[in-house]
Amino acid sequence: MRKRHRIWPKTLGEDAGYRGPEHTKELEKLGVAQHIAGHKGRKPRGWTASQRCRKGIEKVIGWGKEVAGLKRTKFIGRWKTKLYLLASGAAYNLLRLSNLGVA
Repeated sequence: MRKRHRIWPKTLGEDAGYRGPEHTKELEKLGVAQHIAGHKGRKPRGWTASQRCRKGIEKVIGWGKEVAGLKRTKFIGRWKTKLYLLASGAAYNLLRLSNLGVA
């Protein structure tokens, strides 16, 4: 992943299935801190920032499903669905701009 995308993550959000010691050692060797869903105890660095980003992403996805009608597609073909998704994303951005008072 690092060579191809030039991404060097510092934290990694994972499901509870990745709780094994060998996986944890491999991540430590790469310098990545993991935070596991449903894991009790100390919250690792980057967890609060990750949750803030997640809240924003979930907000956009929820708007698309409820308001823009993306819960169930009305189109046949991936390109039509992709085009509708792109248009609904543009509509959401225009809505955000109007709320800021820019547009």
